Amino acid sequence: MEVREISGAAEPERLVLEVTGEVDLANCGRLESAVVAALEAADRPRALVLDLAGVSFLDSSGLRVVLSGAGLARTGGVELSVVPSVAVSRVFELAGIGPETLKVEETGQALSGA
Repeated sequence: MEVREISGAAEPERLVLEVTGEVDLANCGRLESAVVAALEAADRPRALVLDLAGVSFLDSSGLRVVLSGAGLARTGGVELSVVPSVAVSRVFELAGIGPETLKVEETGQALSGA
């Protein structure tokens, strides 16, 4: 799994964490560290996007990171949204995760902020 931070020049208060590969128990700590660091930074963004469009596999530990990140974001007044891949969308569906729990964006909206 790889996590890359992308700042949009058009929207400097919007941070995108682009995640690729498989997110599982063995590596979800890296994603969790990146999410927590972004949300606890002194200059934290007003909006954080977890771009999971490049994720081919997400297990329950990865789902826990996404959901705990969403809770941490709400507590800190940061809007968190997710751009899921087909595999991630399927996990959300099986877990009963809907729009009342997570804001979902389409691929391409992550950087544009549309």
